[in-house]
Amino acid sequence: MKEFVCIGMACIPERVVNLRKSVPVLAAQCDRLHIHLNGAKAFPKEAWTALPSVTLSRSDKNLGDAEKLRALHCFEGWYLTVDDDILYPTDYVERLVSELESVNRWGVSCVHGSYFNARSTEERHFMDRRVMFGYQQARDKTTRVLIPGTGTACFHTSMFKPLRSLAEHMNMLDIYIASWAATEGLPIYCVPRKQDWLQDLPNHGYAAAAERPMDFMQEVVDQHWAGILAMHADLSKGKDTNRSTQ
Repeated sequence: MKEFVCIGMACIPERVVNLRKSVPVLAAQCDRLHIHLNGAKAFPKEAWTALPSVTLSRSDKNLGDAEKLRALHCFEGWYLTVDDDILYPTDYVERLVSELESVNRWGVSCVHGSYFNARSTEERHFMDRRVMFGYQQARDKTTRVLIPGTGTACFHTSMFKPLRSLAEHMNMLDIYIASWAATEGLPIYCVPRKQDWLQDLPNHGYAAAAERPMDFMQEVVDQHWAGILAMHADLSKGKDTNRSTQ
């Protein structure tokens, strides 16, 4: 029996124009594409809104990137989180799901990811010590990371079901997902891909910045430090899967 696939997106009004390109591609790959319109006074009157798999919600206030998780508790199956300024390929869902099927669904897969040395004695903020694998960069093997980019993330609800209500600070979903996954011992895999497999769409505005983001990010990481240290130990031991690009 085919598993239900849901994709969650949070979009700001300035980027709705991007959805003319991205939504048809994503909608063809899932059973439901739920888009929350942050800070929107009305629903857009666009052709893509009539696609069968598309559902919409909106809020007058910008509630931040945690709204990507708004549809998560409505079903069981695969859940992917995407951004409103990225153009995704036609095999996007298949690739991220396949990555997790190869490890019995235990984990989070992503295209954009990063890690940092959790055991470092440096006093610099962990964000200043990150090594990042950007979503436009080529990767020839699957790589374990600590922080997924939630514009490119995938998981199965039987293994991971984060609560958006626990994301107390705006536009920090990457850090929350990383911390929650680490606490549950859930590995994060950055998938192999060709250069520019994902592509930028125009940035017609900026999502509201998190309040004092560096302080709050460090606070969340500190709260989940034991799990993050355990995940870092796995990375240090070279627990890396080495599957080649298809």
